Amino acid sequence: MHSESAGIKTGYLVTAVGMVYYTVLLPCQPTFLPSSIGMMIAGIGWLYMLLFDFKNVVFNKKSFIVFLFLAMYFLSGISSIDDPRYKEIMRIQIPFLFWGLPFVFYYPDFKEKILPFLIRCFVLSSTLSALIFIFFFIWIELNDISIEYSKRSPYFFLPVHYLGMYYNGSLVFLIWGNIFENKKYSMTIFIVLSTAIILL
Repeated sequence: MHSESAGIKTGYLVTAVGMVYYTVLLPCQPTFLPSSIGMMIAGIGWLYMLLFDFKNVVFNKKSFIVFLFLAMYFLSGISSIDDPRYKEIMRIQIPFLFWGLPFVFYYPDFKEKILPFLIRCFVLSSTLSALIFIFFFIWIELNDISIEYSKRSPYFFLPVHYLGMYYNGSLVFLIWGNIFENKKYSMTIFIVLSTAIILL
């Protein structure tokens, strides 16, 4: 029984580390730290948890419907497998498809403890990313450097419209998620994210 409990806790920890790694890197995606590694780590931890205590796993119907829709959408493109571009897209998107499984089958404690923590990590990492972007943007303006719109970001690997979506998503979590109790702290984050969005 003790080994079972230790196994579940280990699985929790590994899954959480992978998810936090991926979530924190998402709004900047440095090339030297591939964010997909986080998915792989989380997947290993999730499978490890299931091995020890599958009977207490919760099945979430709503999450399963979303996952099923994405899986069907993915499979509908199999007929285009001969297209080299589609092969590349499939290779990239497979990890994203399976990334949703821990939200379909999970332990109640894991959802209650980890999900709010992931949201806070995402908002904070987006805020840090936004601050770096704002300073980079101001530096360009002060030095009167002629750089096209798509290059006015220090995150060359990350398209600016994706960056805007991450900042907007963080803003939604901040406003409606009530994730930080300190109002001044929340207002500061709101100003930083809003400024970045306007500049984008």
